Parts: sequence; C-alpha cells; structure tokens
Amino acid sequence: MNYCKYDLTSVVEDATKRMQDFDRPPVAAERLNIKHYLQIFSWPQIWGSTACGFGGIGGAAMTTAQTVVVKCMGLDVALVYHHNKFAYAIEEPNEKFEERFRERNLPGAANLFKQEVEGLSG
Repeated sequence: MNYCKYDLTSVVEDATKRMQDFDRPPVAAERLNIKHYLQIFSWPQIWGSTACGFGGIGGAAMTTAQTVVVKCMGLDVALVYHHNKFAYAIEEPNEKFEERFRERNLPGAANLFKQEVEGLSG
C-alpha cells in the first residue's frame, strides 16, 4: 500500500483564497478574517490507484491519501481536497454529502460530472 504525504498549510491557504469567491454575508463583511470562520476536517482515504480520485494515469496500487474538507461558517460551502489538490466545491451540501462526509468516503474529482458528486448539493 502506498502512503502519500500532505501539506495542510497549503490546503488551508488555497481554501482561504477560494472562499473569497463566495461573497455571502456574514463572511463578506469580514473578508480579511475569513480564516476565523474555517472548519477543517482531515482523514486518510484509500483509493484504488495512485491517481487518488483524479482519474487519468495512475499506478494500479491501493493508495492512502489525505482527504481534507474545509467548511466555512456563514457560507454554505464545503471545499474538498484529495492528496493536497483541490477536487471540488459543494455549495449547499445536502444530507447525502453529510452522510458520505461522516463515513469519511467522499467521491474523487474524476466523478465530478457524475451523479455521485452532483447529488451531494442542493
């Protein structure tokens, strides 16, 4: 089994920048202090290849990579990262997302346009 390193600092910096694009109160008034509103969740997730949920060419080896979800209080948005890379944003996460979140088994970015991810919001 392969294990991938991750850099939480770079994920949080990227998430902070991406959250600036979601201009909704009350966070909009506190844009400079958006880090105060972030909730960060992280866990190891097992993938069927070294592509870690991003599809494309990857070695056919079971790989454990860190999944990070960044939620922002005041914004109904969850940013999902797999293996240090931004995978997707879920606006208005629904119960299906929350269930997958609790199970620590979120779909990869390669499924972005499939029902698996589309059914997680709204």
